[in-house]
Amino acid sequence: MKIIIERPGVPTVKLNVDVMTQSGTLSRQKSAVFILPGGPGADLSLYQKYASLREISDVIFHDPRGCGQSGRGELSACNMDNYIDDVEAIRQHLGLDKIVVIGKSYGSMCALGYALRYPHAVQKLVLSAGAPSYRFLAKAKKNLQRLGTPEQINAAKKLWTGSFANNEELLYYFCVTNNLYSVKALTQPETFDLAQKARQFSYDVLNEGFKHEFWHFDYEHELRRVLCPTLILAGRKDWITDVELSEFMATRIPYSQLQIFENASHAMEADVPNAYFKALIDFVGQK
Repeated sequence: MKIIIERPGVPTVKLNVDVMTQSGTLSRQKSAVFILPGGPGADLSLYQKYASLREISDVIFHDPRGCGQSGRGELSACNMDNYIDDVEAIRQHLGLDKIVVIGKSYGSMCALGYALRYPHAVQKLVLSAGAPSYRFLAKAKKNLQRLGTPEQINAAKKLWTGSFANNEELLYYFCVTNNLYSVKALTQPETFDLAQKARQFSYDVLNEGFKHEFWHFDYEHELRRVLCPTLILAGRKDWITDVELSEFMATRIPYSQLQIFENASHAMEADVPNAYFKALIDFVGQK
């Protein structure tokens, strides 16, 4: 479905929203789970494995503004503030009360921001491969210098500066750095369709985030205000959102639990799919 988002001072857009249920309609007897894509720039199609949560809940996917089949308006409007408020607009449009918010990577940062801005609307929160502030970048750069090859370090320059010229350059980045994001990519590279992944990203929205967004967002001093049950998931070998960031959040979010997957990097869904999705299903289904 397409939902029109209108707010004063923000370009009006149509957001692409996909609601997955067992019955075909939203059930008020089940939890409603929102999946927040990462990137920035990723569309909902990258997260279809999360449809397994349909066994216990209704699942709501969306393409953030500027991504996938959603409209964009001005590129500068594709930012974290609007991402957060767009999720709230979708919740209200669907007539939902409290929701379970699951964010992955950049989506986790937006999920954290959502829980802080709209605490009354959050039943549970999942922060997967996330970070509480812009400070994650400094750690990621150090990790890359320690772990990366010269080719990987050079390819990442376009990421740090938000200067991909097109999706072909983004594809090259994914190809070069794939084994940094996934442990499984070291032994089973053929299982990753990186060309398809590049098509599921809006490179210019990714650029916008790395040029502007990631240099100033900071929720570190607000973490104690997150009072909903929170599951924090991290891969021990994650180079870009280092496990230390998840450990930091777990010490400060009052009702949080931390699960670290030892043989996983950023792409936990690919590296340890059974354990990862079991953790999600157990947490969402827990009364």
